[in-house]
Amino acid sequence: MSKLDDRHKGLLDSESTPEELRMLEQFSGIDSLVIADEALALYRLAMQQPSGSKVLEIGSYRGGSTVAIGHAAIRRDLRLFCIDKWAAYRDQSDFANFDRKHLDDMRIVGEFIRNTDFIKERLCMLRGETASFFGIFGSGIFSMVFVDGAHDYFSVVDDIIFSLKVIKPGGMLCGHDYHSAGLDVKKAVHDVIINSDTITVKGLVAKTSIWYAVVDDPPYELLLAETIRLMANRDFRGAYSHLCEGSGGVRKTEEIERLKRGLEQELSNCNQQGN
Repeated sequence: MSKLDDRHKGLLDSESTPEELRMLEQFSGIDSLVIADEALALYRLAMQQPSGSKVLEIGSYRGGSTVAIGHAAIRRDLRLFCIDKWAAYRDQSDFANFDRKHLDDMRIVGEFIRNTDFIKERLCMLRGETASFFGIFGSGIFSMVFVDGAHDYFSVVDDIIFSLKVIKPGGMLCGHDYHSAGLDVKKAVHDVIINSDTITVKGLVAKTSIWYAVVDDPPYELLLAETIRLMANRDFRGAYSHLCEGSGGVRKTEEIERLKRGLEQELSNCNQQGN
């Protein structure tokens, strides 16, 4: 990865505090898809957020990562919003290799509620598809967003796009499963985050599969992400129109001009093939 920010890469270098050890003890009792080092990284990222701010988690499952962020929410007076379908786990490709008897929807919902009960009124549980909640939040709401929903390419890109709509300028955008088995996750994060010239603080927390990025200009990154999604779907005409129409509302950069030139070439190739 390019342009790593050492402060976040080495997030786990220091010894755990007594409060962190208490969090990890509670976390250890949860059947989670994140590991202990990742829980500690999420706790420390959340502890860096301004007191009284809001944090969003996309994909919560049984609440392992929620517990980590929740301990920070109590200490930092944060509001934590969790979005998950909490439904149809047996039909999701992410859980294809899981024992079906452990994928009962109501059982998982109940475990999440029990595991996170200590967070009390600081936690808001939102059940449904991510995109359906934008009307509730609006733009520039969250100081930190953690993405851990479905892991296919377009789901990851869509969750990043949603995050860019609701995150504050300078906010921390991070996610899970950046590893050898998460190829769609890695490609999505590379296309939208790592390859962006204008996101300069980005990387991977050592000892974990957590990626991170500090997003200074969410509207600009949102325009690029939406354009890239259209391109990935091979809708080059739609991508070009979207980029041209949206670029008037963001800062002008060589990155946008380079993307326009690439799309113009794609459209020219398509026209030649059509002839």
